[in-house]
Amino acid sequence: MPVLKGIDGVNLTFSASENMDFEDKDFLIRSGINVLSQSEFFKYEKTKIIIVAVPPSSQLQISKNVLENKKNLYIEKPAGVNFTETSILEVTRKMQAQKAYVGFQFRFDPGISALKELMESKILGNFKQIKVNWHTSGSSARQDESNWRNNIKLGGGVHRDFLCHVIDYLKWLTRDSINQSLERLILDPKIDSDLYNLNLISGQSKENVVSINISRGFESISYWEISLQFESGNFLIKSSFPFSLNDYHIQINGSKKFNDIATEFVNSRKILNNSLNQGLARDYALNSYFGSIIKNVFEGYSTELPDLEDAKFTQFISDQIQEQLTQG
Repeated sequence: MPVLKGIDGVNLTFSASENMDFEDKDFLIRSGINVLSQSEFFKYEKTKIIIVAVPPSSQLQISKNVLENKKNLYIEKPAGVNFTETSILEVTRKMQAQKAYVGFQFRFDPGISALKELMESKILGNFKQIKVNWHTSGSSARQDESNWRNNIKLGGGVHRDFLCHVIDYLKWLTRDSINQSLERLILDPKIDSDLYNLNLISGQSKENVVSINISRGFESISYWEISLQFESGNFLIKSSFPFSLNDYHIQINGSKKFNDIATEFVNSRKILNNSLNQGLARDYALNSYFGSIIKNVFEGYSTELPDLEDAKFTQFISDQIQEQLTQG
């Protein structure tokens, strides 16, 4: 909400449940946010886009209501608990001729944006291998009725909540070229249920290899790292939550020519300098992301944004993983 409020011309309205605490309502009002009852919310004509951020098991019903009331939709990832739910939302969106975006703001993370630019320039040649390591803090991924992130019926499980980010930004980085590989994902059977280590290895071809490792354990810090092997060397970018620019680490390995070209690229990225001035890379990513959504809704802006078709793809992969997990 602070990021949204900081964007020029944006006014926020909050849909409050009948049992919402007075202190919470008062806090929102004092923060300059308009608070309406749920019965009044859809009658408020000034609202053009509605953000839905609830556990995935509730998102289908609420999001359908948003679209059927002729409002544009922003829905937090994952868009539902399975591929079927996300597909129903996409059908509804098309019927109502509305726009719908999904919370994959990592596409706007300055490190990932720079990485995409590096790949598309092909100054280091074609990529040969992509490896992603993602660790997030937390305990067991076994069924936990008290936490929707670990509850398969409420949220789809930890792999849906976190893996969808990884799948989306790989799909986006490579301009969909890894889709066929990801559809052949094989789940490593050696899963430690206490630490929830998922090792996902794609089908291999002469062109590229994609491997993904998602771990969930007792470390207090969350981090991700992406390693790319190009034709002439390796490029590794790391970041840790909350994505402070000071936490970015870039490692470059290869020939002297490779190192020189890659180093020059990293040092010349204005996007990294801009985000440093903003303070946190996460704030930079969110500001850029929501700003693009608002321009799409109000100005017909043509920026490529994650939508329900992207969410359907991540859910398709997640369904396969869920099936293998439950069978195991």
